[in-house]
Amino acid sequence: MAFKIPLIRTKSLSKGYFEGLPNFVWSDVKDKDEIGKGSFGSVMKGNYIPNGKVVVVKQFFGEGDSHLRNIAKEAKMLKGLCHPNITQFMGVCSKPLAIMMEYEYFDFTPFGLDHQISNLTFEHFLPVFPKAAKDVAVGLTFLHSNIAVHRDLKPGNVLVSNRHYIESSGDQLRSAFADCPVICKLTDFGESRSTLLQTAAIIHANTMNIVRGTKPDMAPEILLEGKLHCATMEDLKAIDI
Repeated sequence: MAFKIPLIRTKSLSKGYFEGLPNFVWSDVKDKDEIGKGSFGSVMKGNYIPNGKVVVVKQFFGEGDSHLRNIAKEAKMLKGLCHPNITQFMGVCSKPLAIMMEYEYFDFTPFGLDHQISNLTFEHFLPVFPKAAKDVAVGLTFLHSNIAVHRDLKPGNVLVSNRHYIESSGDQLRSAFADCPVICKLTDFGESRSTLLQTAAIIHANTMNIVRGTKPDMAPEILLEGKLHCATMEDLKAIDI
């Protein structure tokens, strides 16, 4: 007797998990260029055709319900972190699984140079360090006040921008630069898949597994074995600082 194999219908990736979140279509991001990679997936810069902006998309590896839930939680938390010194969340994609964030950079065109820098790793930013340090502190204060910690704070995870005077020249440029030479925004485009999401899990589990981030930038209490037996929210805030 002939019989039909039942068709198994899988739940839409966006239904339920990503409800209430802005979304984007992967094919609408053109000229994608990989700028980072880790065990979570890869990070790419590209041109988002619908609004003509340069954006960053973080594409995730993995599958399954728990994986989807984690990405959805991360996206919802990022959506709620709206602050001038925090990188702006723009949307989520279900196929492939990805999150879109704004892309910031410092453009040297007003100074007669055809060059762009995206983060604080550029050594010639030293003269604007006081402003950068203030922006990082303000962004970190906002993050901590929203029951989240960064856990991988370093120059490479601080975006820089001078969009506020990019069209200026002459005296107007000099005045704008003297008043506010750079705007810095915390971002998380490094090796950790979801530093914000992991915070709650660590606190609730009272775990010792708090080794996250980049070793040269880690706090000594993490690197020195036996100095920190469990992580409270205050411990994690102190580690960020």
